[in-house]
Amino acid sequence: MEPDDSTNYQDDYYGDEYYDDMFESTLHYCILPVIAQVTSVFLKLFGLAAIVSILNQLKWKKLTLSLDTTLGILCAFLFYQSSTLFIVILVVLSYAVLVLFSSSGKCGPAMILVNLAFVFICELLVVSPELWHQIRGTIILLLMKTTSVGFDIDAGVLVPPDILLFSGYSLSPVSLVFGPFVTLPDYRRSKDSKFDKKTLISICSSLCLAYLTVLISSCVLPSLIDTSSYTLVQAYVTAMSFRTSHYFVSYTSQVSALIGGFQHSEKFYVVQPSKVEIPKSMASVAVAWNLPMHYWLKTYVYKKTRSY
Repeated sequence: MEPDDSTNYQDDYYGDEYYDDMFESTLHYCILPVIAQVTSVFLKLFGLAAIVSILNQLKWKKLTLSLDTTLGILCAFLFYQSSTLFIVILVVLSYAVLVLFSSSGKCGPAMILVNLAFVFICELLVVSPELWHQIRGTIILLLMKTTSVGFDIDAGVLVPPDILLFSGYSLSPVSLVFGPFVTLPDYRRSKDSKFDKKTLISICSSLCLAYLTVLISSCVLPSLIDTSSYTLVQAYVTAMSFRTSHYFVSYTSQVSALIGGFQHSEKFYVVQPSKVEIPKSMASVAVAWNLPMHYWLKTYVYKKTRSY
């Protein structure tokens, strides 16, 4: 018996209608709300980074350092509200360690011990799990920054910074919330940086990639999980969603750093997704996943622990 053409047409019609409805639903209930939410975050973060960049052009060193600290506290308050207090306490505590141990040659290890003690006390005894989950990324970034200063002082690479330079570096809104990790010399160089065409292109491309990756992670991939019945496909899509969310954070920090003047080279990268998705080795994945983090681990953890 020949199939009824009208039935085939009806099946095709309802199939197209289903996918049209799914796209429309995804657009209105996921894509547009996510874009709006991310844009509100970007306006706060990149707005403060732009203010820092404008102030850098004034060449008033003490004023810009003071305003970096002030804007950093404001940035922390915008994102973390009352939990900002713990961030400020950690910076003050770290500077106290720097003053006490800068001439002993053990500033780096002392900074690590004191900071880790602060982290454990806050996480286990003082801060609620909900609040700690919000600020722990910034706390880790501060720990990385302050320990790098301590070890660089021990190595003779840096002279002990004054309180304005240390607080401006630690609390700079350019790298306080999403990162990336930057060294104190990088922070100093950012005060003399100037925008050029290549930097502007890098900012625009990184911003587009940030939007793209957050939409893929939040909207596109979850819809694929819902429509697929294969376990392996669901597992791959779930892992891909995690990776793209990491790419979003990395591109966000990359944009913030570029706006704020942290141009280490002609092209500044935080993550290299192509080397993660199509790696030549597992080592290349570890490096490309977060380049500033890899630099910190290699310079201030691996190389330092080899001497013990």
